[in-house]
Amino acid sequence: MSGNFLLIVPTYNEAENIEIAINKIHQVLGDRNFEIIVVDDNSPDKTWEIVEKLKTTKDKVKLIRRFRDNGLSIAIFTGMLEAEGSVILVMDADLQHDEKIIPLLIESIKRDKFEVSIGSRDIEGGSYGDLSTKRKITSFIGKWFAKKFLKVDINDPMSGFFAISKSFFEEVKDQINPSGFKILLEFIVRKRTPRVKEIGYKFRRRLHGDTKLNSAILSCFINFHYMYINDNISYF
Repeated sequence: MSGNFLLIVPTYNEAENIEIAINKIHQVLGDRNFEIIVVDDNSPDKTWEIVEKLKTTKDKVKLIRRFRDNGLSIAIFTGMLEAEGSVILVMDADLQHDEKIIPLLIESIKRDKFEVSIGSRDIEGGSYGDLSTKRKITSFIGKWFAKKFLKVDINDPMSGFFAISKSFFEEVKDQINPSGFKILLEFIVRKRTPRVKEIGYKFRRRLHGDTKLNSAILSCFINFHYMYINDNISYF
């Protein structure tokens, strides 16, 4: 099974959300040539079991169940290595990303030849919605760090909703270290600066389950990239 583009949906304890998310993706993409890879880190709530059942009725769905080296970025990178289409798109299963802009993200790469296309909360047409104050602060700290120390010139570098061209992925994949929290930054700052498009969307409230982003994760993210700065490893 291969599609003209691939959607990677990393999951951990998303049993209440995953079927809704997959149905929403199918509704917005219709008969387009695509596939969905759910990369699940052996969720205790058995998200993977739900995806296994969905595979019997939805031939565009594939499951990768991981048992070691758990982590969001590593899960995403694992899915990317399976991509056969021309565009790779990453989105969460928690229903906070607006699936209606998926076609815009894809077309900005296929038609307009951008190498990275980002679902952005920080440009015209985008917003953080009713995100909690604590989560806004956490996100803004990460954004400030990326701009200040990594010299990232995009509006929403903490986005987890983005697409990249397969050709760009192949070019930079050997320089990517997927141990950090926001793998998008790895693609933005490694090797060379890609051609980037940002598309606004309204961030939605999570309906079920708990958020994976907290201050401890942000601290790990900052410490991880701070080591690169101190070790004089060039991002450019």
